[in-house]
Amino acid sequence: MVELVVAPILDCDYLSNAQNILPFPIKGVFAPGLYRRLFVCLPVRHVRKATVRGPRKNVIFLIDTGSKNSYLTPHVFNALSLSELPPLAKMDVNGFLLTVFPSGERFQGINLLGQDFFAENRLELNINYRCETVVISSPPECISLPSDSDTEL
Repeated sequence: MVELVVAPILDCDYLSNAQNILPFPIKGVFAPGLYRRLFVCLPVRHVRKATVRGPRKNVIFLIDTGSKNSYLTPHVFNALSLSELPPLAKMDVNGFLLTVFPSGERFQGINLLGQDFFAENRLELNINYRCETVVISSPPECISLPSDSDTEL
């Protein structure tokens, strides 16, 4: 399983109780191997009817901004005390409310953090292939780039 390889690199005890949300910036890792996938460990807990339930668990996610949705494995749903697999669920992912779907056969054994997490929470994802670093941050403000009409000749 992926978490067995990635957990020691992230210094993350997969599905153990997480103490609190992580402060920004949050560091992820490049997984070793041919495809150099991007992973991050984030605390997750279930939210039911606007009330947070249960302890936070450390969950290792594959970062995939090509996916519009985020997914959790049945194993994670079970660890979060959801005995029946729902079609979707509201989760607190590092303090942000996120709708997640069961990974099922499509991403078997993979927790996937999609672009919804970054876009809905206006987060910045910095991937540096030269230094092999992955950083999630919450920028204080957006920087506007000048448009062609703003530049003077």
